[in-house]
Amino acid sequence: DSWVLVKFSDNWADEMDVEGCRVFSKVEWAEYRKFAKREFKENGSYVYYVGTNEEIEYSSYKDFMSQFEVKAITIDQLDVIEKLGLDCMGFFPESIGESFIEEGEE
Repeated sequence: DSWVLVKFSDNWADEMDVEGCRVFSKVEWAEYRKFAKREFKENGSYVYYVGTNEEIEYSSYKDFMSQFEVKAITIDQLDVIEKLGLDCMGFFPESIGESFIEEGEE
């Protein structure tokens, strides 16, 4: 399987940097993008909550996806990342499309 390291970077109200990363298989990353597209198609926007009252609202799929940087990684690199516990860290909008996943539409 092929792997990617996906970095997320944005800023909340010019007050706080919101950054994180996660490792996905290429299949998982394709699924994430599919659910993100569906989120915008059905809801018109996506709100990412980064705190109790802090939220970043994205009005388009293109705007949302522009916050990501994707790098292909090898299995050896994946092993090192996992050994160091860095395969999922920081802020990362994992909840997008969550309602579709919960409905069993994977």
